[in-house]
Amino acid sequence: MEASALTIEDGAAKLAGDLTFTTVTGLYHRMQSVAAAAGMPCSINLADVGKIDSAGLALLLEWQSVFRNQNGSSALIAISNPPPALLKIARLCDAGEFLSENPDTREE
Repeated sequence: MEASALTIEDGAAKLAGDLTFTTVTGLYHRMQSVAAAAGMPCSINLADVGKIDSAGLALLLEWQSVFRNQNGSSALIAISNPPPALLKIARLCDAGEFLSENPDTREE
């Protein structure tokens, strides 16, 4: 699975395909357009994500940063169904708190 897709419905995003170095640029630009028109989505579902690497993590962290700038310094996008590989990479980078499924209950 190489291709990636981003769908937005009712303020929620869903990603499908791979989140790798070869796919994140297109997703980044697509989300920039969405954010400019309607703001960042408040949740992202990763249930249909295949491969993911550090570029995929970097993309999600960038989206969290944009969301925080739009919604307040402590706001986070809720990430649902993160693949185990993403959680492993995030732990290695000490970024796991930014991928919480329920950001309101994360530990400070």
